[in-house]
Amino acid sequence: MNNSLISLNQSIQSIRSIQTIQTTQTGENVIHVEYEDGTVYEGQLKDELKNGFGVIRYTNGDVYEGEFVNDEFHGKGKYKTQDMTYEGEWFKGFCHGFGKETWEDGSFFQGYFANGVKSGNGTYLWGDGSSYDGQWREGKMEGYGKFNHKNGDIYEGQFINGEREGQGKLTFSTGKVYVGNFSAGKMHGTGRMTLENGHPMSGRWYYGKLVQ
Repeated sequence: MNNSLISLNQSIQSIRSIQTIQTTQTGENVIHVEYEDGTVYEGQLKDELKNGFGVIRYTNGDVYEGEFVNDEFHGKGKYKTQDMTYEGEWFKGFCHGFGKETWEDGSFFQGYFANGVKSGNGTYLWGDGSSYDGQWREGKMEGYGKFNHKNGDIYEGQFINGEREGQGKLTFSTGKVYVGNFSAGKMHGTGRMTLENGHPMSGRWYYGKLVQ
């Protein structure tokens, strides 16, 4: 899984030059700022701090376009790197609130962030076609959710720390259905399996294997 953004306010050096490049209809100045490390900012400035709407281009090619408060990404904005784009809400330099991450391989996450990581409800679609829709905590699947595997299997139930854990339902692409307990991502504990022919079978599983 691709890691979430944490804080994308990059460290920049002191200002090399400042010049006003235009004045808006509301009388606000649009400032062009060049920093000693080569970073360039165009937008609104107050007391040499980025405030209001602006665009900042870093020397590594990253670009942020959106709102600033006291030099930090804050409000709504879009951050683009070489292989990823985040567009959504920010709070004091962190992705915070509703947003969407899109990756070059076609993967995307759309949902809620807290302090830079996925937290709350969200949907992740991987480039291989698998997907998860449900709850997140500290960047990992946690709580109730539904995972569609690329092989056609579907799991609905509880997750802890990114894995199936607790009560859930696993529908196999073959037609079998297991309802019961999971641990470390595998069928573990008591459960009930309904076979392809509709025959039910109750038993106890040990990390994926039927033992009783």
